[in-house]
Amino acid sequence: MNREEFYAIPPPSERPYKVVLKGLPASTDIDEIKKDLANEGVTVSKAARLTQRISKFPLPMFLVEVRKNVPDSRYILDVSNCCYMSIPWDSLRRRP
Repeated sequence: MNREEFYAIPPPSERPYKVVLKGLPASTDIDEIKKDLANEGVTVSKAARLTQRISKFPLPMFLVEVRKNVPDSRYILDVSNCCYMSIPWDSLRRRP
């Protein structure tokens, strides 16, 4: 028998909602971002600092993942302040 390994991809309805947080310094702690968004009423499942592709230099952008099936997940875009700074949100665009 041919023993090939495989994996199942979750459907789009179960994948997390991913947005990019801009406007904060690259030195901002990720735990501070999670705590501040939790105070705003947004439950963050994962947050990560984005890095430059080749040099791995940290960028002033953060990837924030929120579960879709939580009622307040879409309100993350209504949050305009984080860590006492005004922030813009952007959708995640994958690398080409």
